[in-house]
Amino acid sequence: MKEIKANPIQADISFKELCRRYNLPEDFLTSNSGRGYSKDDAIICNGREQIETEQNLIENRNLLEFTYLPKTEDSYRNINWDVEQIERFENDSLKKIRVKITGLPYKAWLGRRIEWKENGHNENFDKEWFAKRTLELTEYCSRDFWFKY
Repeated sequence: MKEIKANPIQADISFKELCRRYNLPEDFLTSNSGRGYSKDDAIICNGREQIETEQNLIENRNLLEFTYLPKTEDSYRNINWDVEQIERFENDSLKKIRVKITGLPYKAWLGRRIEWKENGHNENFDKEWFAKRTLELTEYCSRDFWFKY
């Protein structure tokens, strides 16, 4: 797999406002929340630590960073992620979650979609080959998400 070359979010508005603009859940973020790229830029969550909240915020940042904010031709689709490592700091009030993110570059995703639409229901279509080829086109990266409670 090739490594994703996406850039961190570079916007002049808060993470909470970015989520609001793209209709992503933002009610569990404080107005001064960072984007979670470092300890000093931690995502500050309202209330107590909750795995569901962290998952939603990881999902939000991934959608913004890889799908919504880049130009279409530089974006990714079929974004998936898995936790690689969790570390706790400062009496458990600070948490770093490292995740592995995978996604298809937009052009590859579009080609796969067209090919499936044209051939996917044909009984002679090699679905195993299609899945293998899709995996070959998938790119990855690891990212840290810092949370403060």
